[in-house]
Amino acid sequence: MRLIGTCVTASHNALPILEQLGVREMIPAGNGVAVDGNLYTAGPGVGSFEAAFLVAEAAFGRNAAQLAEVIIEYDPPPIYGMGVPSKADPALVSQFEAIMEPLVVDYSRGAVSSFRA
Repeated sequence: MRLIGTCVTASHNALPILEQLGVREMIPAGNGVAVDGNLYTAGPGVGSFEAAFLVAEAAFGRNAAQLAEVIIEYDPPPIYGMGVPSKADPALVSQFEAIMEPLVVDYSRGAVSSFRA
C-alpha cells in the first residue's frame, strides 16, 4: 500500500513520518479519523476506537456501529482536559517527545522503507 496522494492522520509522533511518505493531506493528531477510500487512519487510543466504529458502520451498517459504541460505553472525555499534545502544556509535550524519540526513530525507519518499496 502506498500513502502517496492520500489523506491521513496518525499519532503526534508519527505525523513527521507521514510527510516523508508523500501524503496529500495530513489531519493533525487529535482531530478524529481520516477516511480516504477504504483507508482508515487515526491517532492512538480514542482514535483507534473511532476508526473501528467507522469500519463497523461501513461493513455492517450504522446500527451495528452504534450498538458497539453503547456496548463498550464509549464516552471518552480526557480526565485532565488535555488528551492531545495541542491542548497540553508545552513542557509536557517536550517530555513526551523525548520519551518517544528512540521508538519514533525505529518505527520511522521501518515505515518509510516499507512504504517506499
